[in-house]
Amino acid sequence: MTTATFRIATWNIGRPGPSGIERNAAIVAKLAEINADIWILTETNVCIAPGHAYNSWASPANAPFRRHGERATMIWSRLPIRRAIPTFAGIPLRDDAANPSYPSYGVLGEDASPAVCAEILTPRGPLLVYGTIITWFGDKGPRETATYEEEQRRSIPLYSDDWARIATEGPLCVAGDFNARLRVPTDGLRAETKVARELLNAALTRSDLVSTTVDLDYCIDQICLSRAWAERAGPPQQFQATYGAEQKPVSDHKGVFIDVPINPPTP
Repeated sequence: MTTATFRIATWNIGRPGPSGIERNAAIVAKLAEINADIWILTETNVCIAPGHAYNSWASPANAPFRRHGERATMIWSRLPIRRAIPTFAGIPLRDDAANPSYPSYGVLGEDASPAVCAEILTPRGPLLVYGTIITWFGDKGPRETATYEEEQRRSIPLYSDDWARIATEGPLCVAGDFNARLRVPTDGLRAETKVARELLNAALTRSDLVSTTVDLDYCIDQICLSRAWAERAGPPQQFQATYGAEQKPVSDHKGVFIDVPINPPTP
């Protein structure tokens, strides 16, 4: 039996810049090898593109602390992008973020957030693709006054509201760097607290989203789909790329992808 599929992938590529020629080449080569139809790249730069066949949509350029060309998140798709969807619509800039001094990925406001969303016309039908970085355990916030998971506790409920709002419009994919595992970790460094993990799982449940990557070893980069899509997705696969004589990893994150079937298997 054969089943046609399309591929969704996400990867935090660790803030590359135009001057990193060798590293950038290794990243682009790995993008070509994985050959995803939809990419959600985080900690990325406009100088990194998967190919001429792709169109993109990016998170705001005026988010704090960005170097030239940097974006927190970019969606790249070789499937048609029908429209962009505002994230955190109507949320004003936080009072303590008017003149940020620290590289926080906390949700600061509609025009200064790490999130981006677009409706993509897949072979299975329209899919709302939402990419982001969910700020990390230990983020001190824009004023460097937050402690431990405070920025996570502030941001995740706003994500919950955003996902619930967008999920009313159709099937949803939420992907990117969650900076958290969704199950109790058995090994590895701590990436989240119990509070953040519970908030994230509650947010996913609220919008009937299922993580397809939850069982991967030390996986804090997630691909979550509306339940009907997630239940038929293929097993997740992780990947990495290296560069230079020492074969250094291009990122401190592994990428991950899934294959989504278009139609039921046929004999």
